[in-house]
Amino acid sequence: TVASGWVVSRLARRLAAAAGVRRRGIAGAIAGGLVVSTPWAVVVGSLAYNDMGAVVLGAGAMLAACRRGPGVWSRGGLVGFLVGVACCVKPTALFFVGVPAGALLLRFASWRDWGRVLAAGSVAGLIALSPWLIRNGLMTGNPVFPFAAGLLGTGHWTAAQAERFASAHTFHGTLFARARLLFFPDEAGASVVSRWRGLTNPQWLLAMPAGLIGAALLVGRVRRVRLIGVGLLLGLFGQIAAWMMLTHLQSRFLLPVLLTLGPLAGIGLARLKGLGFGIGVVVCLLQAGGAWAIFSEQNRGQPNAMLAPGAGAMMGDPYSGALGRVSPTAYLNHELPRGAEVVLVGGATPLYLRCRVRYATVWDRPAVLDLPGASGSPDAGVYILIDRAELARQAASGYLDPALTPGLIGEVVSRCEAVRSWPEIGVSLYRLRRGKVPG
Repeated sequence: TVASGWVVSRLARRLAAAAGVRRRGIAGAIAGGLVVSTPWAVVVGSLAYNDMGAVVLGAGAMLAACRRGPGVWSRGGLVGFLVGVACCVKPTALFFVGVPAGALLLRFASWRDWGRVLAAGSVAGLIALSPWLIRNGLMTGNPVFPFAAGLLGTGHWTAAQAERFASAHTFHGTLFARARLLFFPDEAGASVVSRWRGLTNPQWLLAMPAGLIGAALLVGRVRRVRLIGVGLLLGLFGQIAAWMMLTHLQSRFLLPVLLTLGPLAGIGLARLKGLGFGIGVVVCLLQAGGAWAIFSEQNRGQPNAMLAPGAGAMMGDPYSGALGRVSPTAYLNHELPRGAEVVLVGGATPLYLRCRVRYATVWDRPAVLDLPGASGSPDAGVYILIDRAELARQAASGYLDPALTPGLIGEVVSRCEAVRSWPEIGVSLYRLRRGKVPG
């Protein structure tokens, strides 16, 4: 996230120079500050999300597109390669990064060279994507798995699993409904994620208004300034169109618009001389203050507190019995016998577990269905960790595998002995009795 702010700052400086704006440092400072102070960027930057990886690569691609020095083929190839790597980080970068980078690439190339830069970019992007495509093809038979399952194959999934994935990643409303959710909450949404879509999520705060105000200060000016403003606006509109037409309309998916909003706000406000810098500082400070207020409310006054002690705290180090009473992960790491295997039901987050773990994502065959093949040692045994809160969330979202019925869960529990429970988070741990494999 920090790197994204720095590269977007460099991008804004270069675009300001191309537009003939003198206060390039101000433009860069506002653009980069807007990126790193937007609450959504802070959220995904401090968690295991891949969105900001796509943003920093996209900023690099746009920066490369603005260079006039290299030859046509090398510039197009560099932009395409960076877009391709961004797609390896997050496949939707093909649209969210490719559109604004492509717009700038064409803007800074002579129209006679458009065919060559696009050809170079396409070939380089395909080369960058090839490791992912080849691996997917070898493992599943479908190079873009899990997409295009109906055309290229479902891989190791059944048709029902592929359909469940596709349904969960598709918004079934009309075009008007899609556009409406960009600015208005979904009244039918049962959760924060499904209700506060688009720009209605408070974690966007002033990012979009700042970008649009900057755009208004650019598009009506002299030709050099107007061309930069229009190019960035085209990229922004393309990103929004991709969000409406090609995603299931989650607010977080819009994060790449910071690639266009940041430079628009920075260059536009830089044209107002000292006043613009003051406005930019106020906007960034309000963003940062809003982020602190949001996180303080969500984390009991300690925003992102788990970042301070690091991964050791997540794993339960140093361990105490009191920690095990509140943390299933700490308990599993320190209380289970050596050689034990844990089967996760509902949960699918084994990163911090030291023991052997069997799990499945919500789209795959549940691991609990294959208990006869459990590999825990005879002395250590097989343990089953059931996250009923997660199962309930999956059921409410329509994601839950039909095989994970209450009857099946009850059958599994009847073959086990209870070990420990964490009722405040809806998690229970059981030990499978020897010879008692659920049918």
